[in-house]
Amino acid sequence: MTAHDILEEEMQVLVLKAQRDLLSRALEKDFYAIVADESSDASKKKQLPSCVRTCNDCCFEISEDFIGVYEYLEGLSPDALLKYLKDILLTCCLDGKKMAAMAFDGAAVMKSLGKKLGADVVPNAIYCMYIVSPTATS
Repeated sequence: MTAHDILEEEMQVLVLKAQRDLLSRALEKDFYAIVADESSDASKKKQLPSCVRTCNDCCFEISEDFIGVYEYLEGLSPDALLKYLKDILLTCCLDGKKMAAMAFDGAAVMKSLGKKLGADVVPNAIYCMYIVSPTATS
């Protein structure tokens, strides 16, 4: 192995540890919400950034923890998006029965994903549409 390979492996271990630490809060809670949106990076690769939202028990403060960016390898169809989200839930050990809400943007494919996810994985979760203000993206 080269020094670059070793550094890359160490970086991946640190990222996984940080992700596990962030998810430990969500795993302790009775309920959580997932927030996801499709986007593109500078090289035009389609990606699915995802966050988990939880609320603490004493003063109802909301925490939103970034859990990763997942590349679209099978396109942007609702079925492919459902597969990506199922993989995220499985990888992060998130119980679908504890999902209280899912938030996506208003794109038709994301609305369809919300319906499919609700019917297939989390029948009790509420679908929320979020809108990003123009000032937030600049």
